[in-house]
Amino acid sequence: MSSLSQGFFSKANAVLLKLKSILLVENVIESLKFAIAMYLLTYVGALMNGLTIVTLAWVGTFSAPRIYRDNQE
Repeated sequence: MSSLSQGFFSKANAVLLKLKSILLVENVIESLKFAIAMYLLTYVGALMNGLTIVTLAWVGTFSAPRIYRDNQE
């Protein structure tokens, strides 16, 4: 349990440091990409409700591996 919690918290700290870097504009390019992605998500949110997005994610989660396997060379 100790090793699992250490692994989880090390990954969580890495994600939080990256998020802090983006939000505090330490890297301008990364912050611009994040801002553009959030702006585009407002249009996705205007077109669909949350349940539609969850349903599409659920279908995509189980369809993507099959599509990948069928189209592999």
